Amino acid sequence: MSQTDFLNIIVVFGPVALLMAMTPGPDFTIITQQTLKSGNQAGFLTILGMVLGLLFHALLASFLSMKTFNKSFILIEWTQYAGIIFLFYLGITSLFKSEKEEEKADKAQPNKAGFYSGLIINLLNPKIFIFYLSILPQFIQAEFISFKNTLLICSIHITASVITMSLLVVFLSHLRERISSKKFFKFMQKLCGLSLIFFSVYLSFRVF
Repeated sequence: MSQTDFLNIIVVFGPVALLMAMTPGPDFTIITQQTLKSGNQAGFLTILGMVLGLLFHALLASFLSMKTFNKSFILIEWTQYAGIIFLFYLGITSLFKSEKEEEKADKAQPNKAGFYSGLIINLLNPKIFIFYLSILPQFIQAEFISFKNTLLICSIHITASVITMSLLVVFLSHLRERISSKKFFKFMQKLCGLSLIFFSVYLSFRVF
């Protein structure tokens, strides 16, 4: 694939990737929760975890063919179940964790909770892997499919996600600096918890 072909793909696929990255989901909820609770450093660490999860699926999609993917359907299905359970767990802990427990967790692992949550959420989301595999036939001819070309196309979506999530963290950080009410942050934590539970229940209805 030539440099011109890649630039054409960016022009066509770039806006699609940006729109997908801007679609609210569990990732937005976790970023909102971590940034409002602990600040922009926690927010950017959450993004780092999510990007590593995206990169894992991009590498996996680059290595595997559709034939291998079909054979791995059961594994992907069980990964999806694990992701739903993890989302539900995060929602429940956000709702019922006391302030003392949160302070103790923050002192033990400052800002790390968001990183691990972001990483696990994306690692346990096989839809990212399916998405990366499904976009290949749309933009690359069969004879040009290779590890390098697949990774290049996946990198467009990863870049769009980083830009979108970073803008969200910057906005939430400014909001956090201007609002000092503990009741507001406590309300937002509960709201994020309810949102995560909603996503887990919604996804379970789609999967089961």
